[in-house]
Amino acid sequence: MKPKYSFGLFFAFVILITLGLNAPTFGVWSGHTVVSDVEIKRVTPVKVKETYVYPFADYIEANSDFEGWIEIGGTSIDDPLVKGLDNEHYLNYDYLDKRNSAGALFLDYRNQGNFYDNHMVIYGHYMQNGTKFHDLHLYKDKEFLENNSIITLKGLRETKEYEIVSVQIVSAYTYYLILDLVDEGLEEYIKAMNRASIHEVNIEKKKDLKLLTLVTCTYEFDNARLLIHAIMK
Repeated sequence: MKPKYSFGLFFAFVILITLGLNAPTFGVWSGHTVVSDVEIKRVTPVKVKETYVYPFADYIEANSDFEGWIEIGGTSIDDPLVKGLDNEHYLNYDYLDKRNSAGALFLDYRNQGNFYDNHMVIYGHYMQNGTKFHDLHLYKDKEFLENNSIITLKGLRETKEYEIVSVQIVSAYTYYLILDLVDEGLEEYIKAMNRASIHEVNIEKKKDLKLLTLVTCTYEFDNARLLIHAIMK
């Protein structure tokens, strides 16, 4: 018996072939991957200009008096720096400007900060618990000074290193720090600080000298002060 063919089925088959030849092919399976013959336009990523993020943004947001950071190797001194409207406020307020008897490490209010000053001064309490400027007393030992003579200051935009050239014990009643000396006057001032040092320290001749002085209490006599002088490397 001859098989019966359906005319309708044959007609449908012809239509499908015709459509298949004229329609675009979107993809076929190759294993588990769809391979497309549609042209894919590659989009070049747009480079977004990076915005500089200040490393101390959180500190600036917490207190607009924030000025940077001080770190001294071989000591526990690794603290934020602030600057007030006078040299009294931060004796009793911390770097977040909250009442605290330990105070903060703070720049002289006459300083500009950000390494613009020829003579920058930083004050801090001597704390019996080993914090703040307690470890400056270690510099009374010459061997310690020789092995730990570098002070690192991080400003809002750059970092600088200072090398200690003088360690002095003075009376709070008689010492006075001059901040506005320049050129030869500053050079002579540094030499005078060096001559008054309890340790003999060689000063390397430099141009454009910049001086840093750290100040804290000491107890060799009534109302004594310990001064650490350093010059920018």
